[in-house]
Amino acid sequence: MIASEIIQQLNEVDPKTGRSKLQRLVENLIEKATTGDDRYLMETRTRTVNGKKVKYQVPTETLVHKGTGDLDAIKEIFNRVDGKAATTTLTPDVPEPKVYRTMDEIKQAMLARGIDIDRLPSPFEKSRH
Repeated sequence: MIASEIIQQLNEVDPKTGRSKLQRLVENLIEKATTGDDRYLMETRTRTVNGKKVKYQVPTETLVHKGTGDLDAIKEIFNRVDGKAATTTLTPDVPEPKVYRTMDEIKQAMLARGIDIDRLPSPFEKSRH
């Protein structure tokens, strides 16, 4: 249910840009995986705001540090290209499986579901059909 809502919202088109949120997401993922960690030489500029001079910095085209990219983003891109399904943690409607450590825990869980395992035939005995 949540997955379908996410897909629906990702397919929505921004009227200002004409692009879907999915296109922007993929573009950001690729940028993060490739050039997101790059650092450029900054240039200080001045402009007047409300009669006062304000200094600000803008990046130049001079690369001073070539980033290695985000490894998780790189892996996700390669996994999608290889056709691997995305692993999702957005499944709150699917409960975490319960791990039973003792026979008593199993018996209590089965009794809670209306099954008395002491009355069931043993799987180790041969049936008398």
